Amino acid sequence: MDRFMMKISIGYPSSREEKEILKLGSARRSFADITALLSRDEVLDTQEQIPRKVYVSDRILEYILDLVRATREDPRIRVGISTRGGLALTSAARTLAFFYGRDFVLPEDVRELAPHVLSHRILLMEDEESLDRRALIQSLIDRVRLPA
Repeated sequence: MDRFMMKISIGYPSSREEKEILKLGSARRSFADITALLSRDEVLDTQEQIPRKVYVSDRILEYILDLVRATREDPRIRVGISTRGGLALTSAARTLAFFYGRDFVLPEDVRELAPHVLSHRILLMEDEESLDRRALIQSLIDRVRLPA
């Protein structure tokens, strides 16, 4: 549950795209013609800068904790979000703020990323396994009060 920071679904390819995939089989295409936007060092430097340059207020941290607690208290959820899950959401929100050009996190950053960061980190009760985890997390986001 904790192996990846986010779970993002890209859906299925179109019929035309899927036909092309079937034609090519599992052959790998060369990516030699792709130009990197950032060098390895730039990526590492950015990863190092974000925690130092993007502020997360106590109000935002409390909001994240409220979301985490909501997953632990919801009767449909057998295992809620761990502390590591809360850390992942905080880190993701910082990163989003950074790429939006801000040096502080907004509640909207947390709300935007929470379904992607949290939905794969919960275990549902046996009789609730058919629930859409992302929709469940979204319902908690809608229910938890935004920081004042």
